[in-house]
Amino acid sequence: MSSNNDHVFIPMSQRDTNGLSGTTSNNLNTVTEGAVLSFHNICYRVKVKSGFLLGRKTVEKEILMNISGIMRPGLNAILGPTGGGKSS
Repeated sequence: MSSNNDHVFIPMSQRDTNGLSGTTSNNLNTVTEGAVLSFHNICYRVKVKSGFLLGRKTVEKEILMNISGIMRPGLNAILGPTGGGKSS
């Protein structure tokens, strides 16, 4: 990760009272306060069953392997399918 202070600002869109989309007049440069969330070396394993009924085995599968990241104040999104654990 680079340590420079370059920022990317994305204008937000909001609905007017008449339902039409418009661009907000808020200046995104004013977002300087807030929490910073960082995570390092996250690993996650699940047990899965494989094979047919008689020869079924339970094996461990690594889903996440040494994942690290940082979320700074501003626009952050957590994406994934329904039931994927985004709010867990």
